[in-house]
Amino acid sequence: MESLTIAKLTKYDAKELFNSSNVGVAKTVREMPFAEYGTSFEIRAQDDKVYVLKVETPDANRMSFGKEFLSTELKVRKIVAEKSDVKAPKILFEDFSLEKINYPYCITEPYEPTWNAVTPPTLGDSRRIMYQLGADLAKLHSIKGDGYGYEQLGLENNWASAFKKMLDNLVADATIIGVNINAERIYEILDRVQPVLEEVECTLVHFDVCKASVSVNRRGTEYKGLTSWEQAFWGDFAADLISIKPNTPLDKNKYFLKGYRSVAPLEIDKRLEIRMDLMRLYLGLTLVVCPSLKSPKGSAIYTFRRIYGRRLFNRAMRSLEKKIIIH
Repeated sequence: MESLTIAKLTKYDAKELFNSSNVGVAKTVREMPFAEYGTSFEIRAQDDKVYVLKVETPDANRMSFGKEFLSTELKVRKIVAEKSDVKAPKILFEDFSLEKINYPYCITEPYEPTWNAVTPPTLGDSRRIMYQLGADLAKLHSIKGDGYGYEQLGLENNWASAFKKMLDNLVADATIIGVNINAERIYEILDRVQPVLEEVECTLVHFDVCKASVSVNRRGTEYKGLTSWEQAFWGDFAADLISIKPNTPLDKNKYFLKGYRSVAPLEIDKRLEIRMDLMRLYLGLTLVVCPSLKSPKGSAIYTFRRIYGRRLFNRAMRSLEKKIIIH
């Protein structure tokens, strides 16, 4: 995947960083494909154990919330490990001193294959993975916070204020880079849904639940956990119910819902539907804005995100306007 936000390190650099960490001694180093918020290397040590070295992305060319992605990921994963049994690769080493390189980096256990790279052999396997994913997300949403929003932007006392700040930043990004959106229409909707936003309980949210962030075993028969924690925030768990792949929302999958409800109650009423539409609006706007900041214009990922993001955004706007009757 081409990206404009990759920290460029050589395999030699990665080997030197790994060897200086006292985790092991590197035998082979392979740059991992599809890194988006940083550069990752798969490292096989002399004892044949495999590790992942992940390097933070420079701050240039990123959306307003896109700061300190690695710091956010590590902080969230530590909270998850301390307060739940949600599955994620263990962090073995981290260095934010900037003494060895100009970027923070960490070393973790190896990642299992992701669901988008492995096809479950049977429909039953897919259903079991969805059930296990639902149960894991319910455990994640049991972790409560004291402030709302992205920690790197400063937390708010309620979700209404935090969500508005998140939208304000995206609208500002869109304005700066010349992406055409109807901000007045967005804020009209936001004004109408304040009572719904104000009642949201503060939970830990993954906000990148898709097949590329769901790990499975190599046969595709077992759920192994979640990766890609860089966009996590404190707020509305509705954000984790809206996507597994385009046009297939999790809230419509009965096996996901069974798994979720095996851990915690979940009633999808009109107010939750409004909250999910608000998160679809936000996700769609993110996908519309981010290609111009992260991906080369004309690349496949740039085109997909702009088209799918605009479609998701428009559908969410229409659905919200219908639910809250805006004329």
